[in-house]
Amino acid sequence: MIRRIASIGALVGAAGLALFGTTRPLSHLSIALTPDEPRKDFITTGWRTDFAGTVDQHSPLFGVPVAVAVLVIAVALAWPRQTKRLAFAGSALLAGVLGMLLVYLGNAIRFHREGNLAIDPGLQAGFGDGVWFLASALLIAVLGTVLHPTRARRASPVPRAP
Repeated sequence: MIRRIASIGALVGAAGLALFGTTRPLSHLSIALTPDEPRKDFITTGWRTDFAGTVDQHSPLFGVPVAVAVLVIAVALAWPRQTKRLAFAGSALLAGVLGMLLVYLGNAIRFHREGNLAIDPGLQAGFGDGVWFLASALLIAVLGTVLHPTRARRASPVPRAP
């Protein structure tokens, strides 16, 4: 019973952390596009990209697959017989989203560093704290999945005829 409660607590916590992580900066870039221009900040969250105070109308919605992973975990919590399988699926989906984000944002950060370092030697680019919230949510979701007790199926007392 304690393992089940710990598992449910971990899965609920992971879902909350994952959703909160989508509202935090996933990446940030502070750059001067020309030598005489003031520094501008570009911030990407799971739901929008802010280009120096202007919201991009065509932002990649990284929060959508995270929300789907959280939905799978929520369904797992509501369906006790399939909790472990669905929690595993939600954790796997969250891992895939995090991996995709790290590759995509890592390439974008590297592109700006390499392309603009000559113009702006003080360029600052990196991952935001939203990535760390998502990574923490993934670890906690995996922990909740591992902790969840599995029930062995009972064998039928009477063998069925072929």
